[in-house]
Amino acid sequence: MQQYARAREIQAELLAEEIIEIADDSSGDVIVDDDGKEQTNHERVARSRLRVDARKWYASKLAPKRYGDRIQHDQKITITDLTDDEIDKRIKELSNGQGAEN
Repeated sequence: MQQYARAREIQAELLAEEIIEIADDSSGDVIVDDDGKEQTNHERVARSRLRVDARKWYASKLAPKRYGDRIQHDQKITITDLTDDEIDKRIKELSNGQGAEN
């Protein structure tokens, strides 16, 4: 199983390298029309973007810790000084499902 996991990591790394190659390759991004004017080849640019996005998505599935989206959690924590009796009371309330104050 470790060999399989390592193979998936290597595959994700290769995809990341391909992403750089695709992004750096500008050949075919500009075409010359019949009048000799240079124009952006929007189809080529869109296809390159799609190829990059597909590889990013797949790499994030193969190695989510390395290439997956980062999730940020925001929490509000209020700390108060409670007596032991208040803590015991609060524990009982929470265990009975009665403790939602906020």
